[in-house]
Amino acid sequence: MPSFYYLYLNPDLKRTSGVTRFGNPDLSAQKTVMYELGFQQQLSMTTAIDVTLFYRDIINWLSSEYNFIDNTFRYTKYVTEDYGNVRGITFSFTQRSGHALTLNLDYTYQLAEGNSSSPDAAYYDNLRIPPIESEKYVVPLDWDVRHSVNANITIRPVQNAGISFLNRFSTGKPYTPAVQGQRNAEENSDNKPFQMTTDMQAYYDFYVMKSRFRVALKIYNLFDRLNENYVHDDTGRAGYSLIPTYAGHAVQEHEDHPAVHPLEEYITPPTYYSNPRQILLSLSWQFKRN
Repeated sequence: MPSFYYLYLNPDLKRTSGVTRFGNPDLSAQKTVMYELGFQQQLSMTTAIDVTLFYRDIINWLSSEYNFIDNTFRYTKYVTEDYGNVRGITFSFTQRSGHALTLNLDYTYQLAEGNSSSPDAAYYDNLRIPPIESEKYVVPLDWDVRHSVNANITIRPVQNAGISFLNRFSTGKPYTPAVQGQRNAEENSDNKPFQMTTDMQAYYDFYVMKSRFRVALKIYNLFDRLNENYVHDDTGRAGYSLIPTYAGHAVQEHEDHPAVHPLEEYITPPTYYSNPRQILLSLSWQFKRN
């Protein structure tokens, strides 16, 4: 069942400016049917593969329905009538050469499509000026990632020391192109740049009498890559936008009021990017009894 928020939103039926939202206590249960077919095979004493096909049907997905009365009162209420599906294939390869080297590699191809990515899609579509019609067919969902690759390599040259690298690569999630706030293409018809990151972890154990000490080093985003989590709708990039070409008045206002942040800071917010490199160094101690 959907959460109580969607059942009892605005229980007093109060009218608000713009488009009013109402909950719906008569919402039906959402239904998910999943299929999975897998194959595992050992190739040698140290290697194995795993292939999995998966498919998920999402029926009676939560969405919202737009209505109006005499063109003076517009409102949306939650309904369970949308549809979504997720399908794809996962391939993984594992190699374990004793304690010295371990390799885990997996690749996933996935399609995630549906009528809308949010229950409030119809509400926000009708808040636009002018309002736009919500999609009547399946489109890529906001979390649709077509290709993703993960590789984990662990090396233990000696018994009391080791180092591992976790590498992740994925194609960009979809976004909807727009210019000056007006959508100029279908929903989620373009993709953000790909993402790639590497994490490293190393440790060394040494003993002093009955105590074991471990020095550990963790480095997240080893190569300090700035992945673009959010992008501007008009360019599809986080670092630049077409806003300066049509926002001359905003630049003039800044010149008149120097305390206001410049337009460049608005266009390149640091929150649009992933976290920079992080380094954690730790020392742990364990006492061993006889």
